[in-house]
Amino acid sequence: MRSFSLVLLRRLLFRSGLNQRLSLYDHLSSQTLTTIERLLLHALHHEQSIVVRRKAVDTVTDLANHSMDRGRPWHALQAQAFSMAQSQDPGLREVAFRVFTGSPNLVMDLQTDSVLGILQKGLQDPHSVEVRLASLRASVAYLSSSEPAQQAQALSLMYPMLNTLTPLPHAHLPAFIATLTPLASSHPHLFNQHLSNLLKFLPGLIIPSRDPGPTPTVARPNPGGGGPSFVFPPPGAEDSNGKGKGVDKDEAEVDEEEQEVRKAALEFMISLSEAKPSMVRRVEGWAPAIVRGCLEGMSEIPEDETEIWLEADPAEDPTDDSYPHAYEQSIDRLACALGGKTVLPPAFQHIPGMLASHDWRARHAGLMAIAAIAEGTSKVMTNELGKVVDLVTPMFADPHPRVRYAACQCIGQLCTDLEEVIQEQFHQQIFNALIPTLEAPEPRVHSHAAAALINFCEGVDHQTLIPYLDPIVERLLKLLNPGASEGAEGAGKQPKRYVQEQVITSLAMVADASEATFAKHYSSIMPLLLNVLQNANSAEYRKLRVKAMECAGLIAIAVGRDVFRPDSSQFIELLMRIQNSPVDPSDTMLGHYLIATWAKVCQAMGPEFEPYLPVVMPPLLAAASAKADVSVYGTTSLTSNFLSHLIPLPDDEEVAEEKDGWETISMDGRQVGIKTSAIEEKCQAFETLLIYSSTLSARFAPYLSQSLELVLPSLLFYFHDGVREACAMLVPVLLSCGKQSGTLTHQMVSASFSQLVNCINRETDASFLASLFKCFADALRVVDGPASLSPEILTGVVDATKRQLHSFAEKRRARRVGVVAGVGDEKEDVMLVEEMEEYALEDMVKMLNALGPGHELLVAVAGVRELGMPLEAWDSEDEGESAGQESLTVFRVWSLVQFGVVLGVSVSSGRACASESHRSIALTVLESLNMYGVPQDIVDLIIDQLFNDKRALKACTLVHSSWLNSARLHLFRCIEPVGRTPQEAIFAWSAFLGSYPAIGSCVRTLFLAPQGLPNFSLDLLLYLLVSLPRLHALHLIRVRLEHSATDWAPMLFPLRSLSLIDVHLRSVKPLQRLLSLFPHIDKLDLSEVHLPESERPTPKSCFRRIPITSLTASPSDATLSIVRSMLDIRHLSSFRMSFASVVAREFKLPEVGRIVRSVAATLTHLEIDVESLVLTPSTSIDLDVSPCHALKSIVLCLWLHDPGIPLISATSSDTFSVALDILGKLSPKAPVISVTFIMTFYDNDNVHKLPGEMDWEKLKAMLRKFDKLESIRFETSGLQISTQRRIEQELQ
Repeated sequence: MRSFSLVLLRRLLFRSGLNQRLSLYDHLSSQTLTTIERLLLHALHHEQSIVVRRKAVDTVTDLANHSMDRGRPWHALQAQAFSMAQSQDPGLREVAFRVFTGSPNLVMDLQTDSVLGILQKGLQDPHSVEVRLASLRASVAYLSSSEPAQQAQALSLMYPMLNTLTPLPHAHLPAFIATLTPLASSHPHLFNQHLSNLLKFLPGLIIPSRDPGPTPTVARPNPGGGGPSFVFPPPGAEDSNGKGKGVDKDEAEVDEEEQEVRKAALEFMISLSEAKPSMVRRVEGWAPAIVRGCLEGMSEIPEDETEIWLEADPAEDPTDDSYPHAYEQSIDRLACALGGKTVLPPAFQHIPGMLASHDWRARHAGLMAIAAIAEGTSKVMTNELGKVVDLVTPMFADPHPRVRYAACQCIGQLCTDLEEVIQEQFHQQIFNALIPTLEAPEPRVHSHAAAALINFCEGVDHQTLIPYLDPIVERLLKLLNPGASEGAEGAGKQPKRYVQEQVITSLAMVADASEATFAKHYSSIMPLLLNVLQNANSAEYRKLRVKAMECAGLIAIAVGRDVFRPDSSQFIELLMRIQNSPVDPSDTMLGHYLIATWAKVCQAMGPEFEPYLPVVMPPLLAAASAKADVSVYGTTSLTSNFLSHLIPLPDDEEVAEEKDGWETISMDGRQVGIKTSAIEEKCQAFETLLIYSSTLSARFAPYLSQSLELVLPSLLFYFHDGVREACAMLVPVLLSCGKQSGTLTHQMVSASFSQLVNCINRETDASFLASLFKCFADALRVVDGPASLSPEILTGVVDATKRQLHSFAEKRRARRVGVVAGVGDEKEDVMLVEEMEEYALEDMVKMLNALGPGHELLVAVAGVRELGMPLEAWDSEDEGESAGQESLTVFRVWSLVQFGVVLGVSVSSGRACASESHRSIALTVLESLNMYGVPQDIVDLIIDQLFNDKRALKACTLVHSSWLNSARLHLFRCIEPVGRTPQEAIFAWSAFLGSYPAIGSCVRTLFLAPQGLPNFSLDLLLYLLVSLPRLHALHLIRVRLEHSATDWAPMLFPLRSLSLIDVHLRSVKPLQRLLSLFPHIDKLDLSEVHLPESERPTPKSCFRRIPITSLTASPSDATLSIVRSMLDIRHLSSFRMSFASVVAREFKLPEVGRIVRSVAATLTHLEIDVESLVLTPSTSIDLDVSPCHALKSIVLCLWLHDPGIPLISATSSDTFSVALDILGKLSPKAPVISVTFIMTFYDNDNVHKLPGEMDWEKLKAMLRKFDKLESIRFETSGLQISTQRRIEQELQ
């Protein structure tokens, strides 16, 4: 009753009610709580029953922890626990340390020396093993909960903790070692100073000691027989005194005890190796001891179970319980933790001898060991793969079936862990061993050989498999249907069902790997599979039926729709019958395989699958919409982290029942059960949706809306990464389906991109972040670029990207500091994290380029990348002293890299370091980087500092060959051919670029501005352009452009900017030919183009319009005719109107307004440059910008001239009136951000006339109405300094 009361109190006290946040504890008064505490303390001290006392400890510690979380410390418990720890009663001492274990916060704030004293006294208790064990658990809890500084003061506690192991009998060792194992996993550095002593103690526990007796056969009589050893008296017989069974029982108990000790010690050593590989690598003998212990343990297979093993179904093998799985898994974990350089040498010191042993168990263990360590040692094993294959392949002829089984396992695992390498180099040896093994007499062996074929086919090249296809298929069919292949002799043979299941799976993988070549075997296999689907309806054939479904689907894909079409209707009818049959709740495989098979049929049939969508989509959408099934169980305790078979949980602990399809995790002190089977089915549903939508494209449109409604929320489905990855791939595919079918709506696009921005902003997993950036970029291409998105989405994704860049930078800085200090994560873990971040940054760059070439954040991405660790110099296999010897060099290079990044960021921000000191530092850094062999991109960042110093750049080209290309990029970035005539200048440059073609790739800007106004043939320009493949900007200044006399072949150049300044044309043909050379021009300047009225183009005379995004033009008839007829301005974002040097009668002012309104959806910047313009009553500027919702800025520039300036017909007052007219027609909501007045004076005596001619008060009143106005500037020229100051004062 007392025990039950304690359990009930513990369960109810902190359990909140339905829809209530507060628990029962929170509703109790302080007096009631004090009473409960007093009663519990009394029970803790006076309870005599051990069971009830331990229940009291669990309840007390639970109450103490929750009370302290609520700000109510339990000082009485602290005092009583210390008092009990010094009691004469060992039972009370044990209770005290149990309290410290369950509630370590009781002692965390006390003096470290006092806590260490009480714990050390318990660890050295001379009377009670239970007290020492309880004290050890309390010490582990204390160290685990301590801060790093507190741990440093408590390091002396490790000595008495480890000393508890040596005097113990084997019966108690497992519990003590298992108590230390979680500490080794979480705080491995605490054991650093004790590794040498542990190495003297632990190997003796994991390596069994045997007394061989006077002859070798005494210890292992008849070791190679495979059957039982000679024993007398026979098992089960008793001697005359009836004591025979008692002796056997005692020996069995001793052997079981020995095994528990070995496994506990091995788990401790493996956990410590996984937690801190670099630490244990430095201890000579650590890895060899573990390897030997594992190999010894793997050899301990009971000899008398072979016959049982041969007859057993692999899924229900009774011998599996006695198989040494623990040792096999341990050597696998060790190899993954320490790598090939550490594990392979000691492993292959023993394995060859084991493979040559007369004991089949040793040969079996050697093969299984190779299979176990292949994954972790693959990098090193690849170099010795030929020797490994030569060791393994002869074992396929071993007389013992379990050894041949192990050979199949070994080859299959090697094919998986060294995929493609082993298949490419050693396919002949492997096939020569595997194919005959398919005819082995034992079902377990030939079934496993068929399974090994699957592993081989997953990484084999199509052409490699073809020569072996016929013998493989022939033998697999023989195993599947022996009666048909052997005639009357084999008519009575019935293959085991698990063999048939395995053979069908193997046939499926062979078909998948051989592709269309498998068609010649189609007619032999498909009828068998359809027969299975037709007749295998009973429960025992469930697995065979779903395997047949899978195999038929893969074969259909392999042979293609033309071969599959005659059987497709029957196959689909069988699938529909199976789908519509009553659901058997115990059949957990059918749903998974049915969905997968429908997907394969869709892939095989292509567009012909569309009529079956109404059949497959309802259950698929139901599976995709499934919610996560989560169950929350009782709170967890410290002991739940230990080995459950060594330290059981408290009796009242509510533990999640182990059920198939469920996974249990610890979260916030509770055990949370998640039904993984339903989540896996949800993931499969989304993957199948991806197959349907990508295969059927526009035909999938009827299910587009439903699919998007499921996909977008599931991007945040944190219970399963596979679900989120599938959804990230689905978004652009679904948008493409909608676009091709014409069913894509603006709401779908907006919702999709808004959710992606939300996910990018909050995502913390670098791996999935890469998928999100790729998804965004792919979706952006589907919807035709950023112009299709709202400004909010574009701003949101840029802000989210900035946030992620900041997060990456902070993590990388902290990681670097941790590595330098030696307290960070293991280098393998760091390398993995950095690699995932690199993938994310790579996809981030692609997304930013999709938003626009040369995006401003690209420089920031490059900077964050340079903050990463030098992974090439820190490879996971570069271990031991070599890494330590290189560390100084690595960190020196890091310092130089950091400096280079800072300089590079300065350039990108416009803060160029042009001073002599910075140039000197840059050259010094370059020399140092060259000495250390730093990557070229870092050298480029430093050379960028010298971009405006031609002398230094020329010096760089002579220092080192690796500097030449980087310096050339700045030396020849902008060129202007100069000569007596344009022909002479261009021919000279063309000859030079012909001799040095690499220089032509460096040119980004070309100026052609000859003296005077010469005739300039388009042939000359083309002659030069063909040598400049990466030209971005072309400026033609003061030339008379003439048409080409040569019929050039069609060619296109990737030009971004074209300026025609004071260009005269006799006809429109040369301009048409010039614009036709460039497929897309971002920026076009047509401010001064002269064209006769009779030659002006019309829309009908131009066969192609050039798309542009930025335009500068004057409102003249010549220019506007070019804009109307030759340019595509639908995506124009920036428009600048220049009224300079234009005859007033040529103005087409209403046309300007029409242009502005025609690009209202995309125009973001408008600039008006007014000079020498007179408005008559009949002319006015039509500038209604209200339809321009995307407009963000308007800039107005006004030129006010001295009335005495000749050649200027318009007065400043005329220009001023134009300014007032423009400002008056702009809405107060118009985004006018800047107004500039440029005043030029010919005669200083006229200065006084200028202000008087202007109505400045009216101008001020108009300017005040613009809320977004940021600046009003006055620029003057032609004035004496004193006069300039006076006018500025008058205009304030």
